Formats: sequence, C-alpha cells, structure tokens
Amino acid sequence: MVKQLVPRLWYYLRIGFSTYLSFMLAVANFIILAYNLALSRLAWWGLGMMETTVIILVFLIPSAVFMGWMHMNKLGTYQADTGVAMAANQFCFEAVPGKEREVIMPYSAFQARLNENMMLAFNELLRREVFSAAEIGEARRWNTMFKRLADGGNVNES
Repeated sequence: MVKQLVPRLWYYLRIGFSTYLSFMLAVANFIILAYNLALSRLAWWGLGMMETTVIILVFLIPSAVFMGWMHMNKLGTYQADTGVAMAANQFCFEAVPGKEREVIMPYSAFQARLNENMMLAFNELLRREVFSAAEIGEARRWNTMFKRLADGGNVNES
C-alpha cells in the first residue's frame, strides 16, 4: 500500500496542477495581460480591472464551452485522444467501440466459428482425426473470446 502511495500522490499532483491550477493561472494571466498590455492603454476604454474581468469572462466562458463541445462532439479530436490513450495502455484488453467492436470482432468470431466447423467437418468427412481435440478446443476458445469482445466484454473475463 505504501509502495503505491507515492506514485498515486505524484499522479494526483500532476492532474491537479495540469488540469486545475494551470487552467486557473492561465485564465488569470490572460485577463491581466489583456488589461495591462492592451485595454488599459486605450484612451476610450476607461474601465477598471474588475469591470474588464467581468466583460472578458462573459465572452470567454461561452466561447470555451462551445470549443469544448466541438472537441467532444463534432471534430473527432476526443475520439482520436481516446484511441491514442487506449493504444498506449498496455493493460487494455477490450475492443474499441466503433468499427472494431461492430465489424472486426464479429467478423473474427465468425471466422473462428467457421474454422471450428471446418475442422469438425474434415474430421468427420475423412473419418480420422485430421485436427486434434486440442486444436478444435483452441478454435472454440478464440470464437468465445472474439464474441465476448464484440459484446463489449474483456479478454480476461471467464
């Protein structure tokens, strides 16, 4: 447990800083820079820092929400991020939703079932054991695994 504590704390530090603290610091930095370097030097601006902050946030928040929505729903960037993260995860034993789960895994299950049936048919047709029971069992195991993945399961489930 103690062995995992330091890496967990390190992970929480990185997430907390990179996601939350740096975000808040970046927003504050943007507002301060916009005010000090641009807006306060305009003769017609005439508003103080607090009023400027409110005006900037009124435009900044909806813009950021819209961009976040676009990122998640319309641009395909979130799906790409997720795909890269899954590919990098050495412990990911699940089919990715989409073409892998809807096309590749069902087709692979079909192929494994076809192989199993062909093995059984060859053995029956030739009236001898062309394929051993272990080989047929292996084809059955592959068929079960591909079907489980196609149904959204995990390779390691029994």
